[in-house]
Amino acid sequence: MPFDEIKEALLRTGRWEGELVHTKRDGTKVVVASRWSLQRNERGRPSGTLETNNDITARKRAEEALRRHAAYLADAQKLSLTGSFGWNVSSGELYWSEQSFRIFEYDPDTNPKLEMVLQRVHPDDLAFVREVVHQAATTRQDFDFEHRLLMPDESVKYLHVVAQTVSNEANNPQVVGAIMDVTAAKLAEEQLRVRRRRNSPM
Repeated sequence: MPFDEIKEALLRTGRWEGELVHTKRDGTKVVVASRWSLQRNERGRPSGTLETNNDITARKRAEEALRRHAAYLADAQKLSLTGSFGWNVSSGELYWSEQSFRIFEYDPDTNPKLEMVLQRVHPDDLAFVREVVHQAATTRQDFDFEHRLLMPDESVKYLHVVAQTVSNEANNPQVVGAIMDVTAAKLAEEQLRVRRRRNSPM
């Protein structure tokens, strides 16, 4: 930030807080959380500035690394058509990654709920999925299964769901898992079966 802006804030409010980049004698740049306060004499005129700086370079690097990791993970999930989710069995809270919202075709600003998942499940698979959910909630069993979704435009998606149940500090069950959209693979398998049937001798 230009010094003129800091000076203007000091004269207007008597203080300024923000982040600055300082260059050390060896040329190394450091990020500091800086606080400035304007000192005045007995006549009320500016007489000096008190400045304190706290080196936050390591924290900023860690934050940037975390942002990069989150971005890489989101890109990888999008490319692999794999979403992640978490389910707090006790509270019913559901957590979705960005790709999970894409798979179920819900607005990412909505608060995901189990009922939203069940609304998308293909009617022929609904009883089976409900039973898997019930078993996960009551027996804390891990699960690995496939089922279909029936989307609002009547298209069908095939999902492969893998999850495990863990416990938090309060010993409440938490289900953590991945959702893979395997529609393309399923359609390719079906096309292969059709070709084989056509080519098989009568």
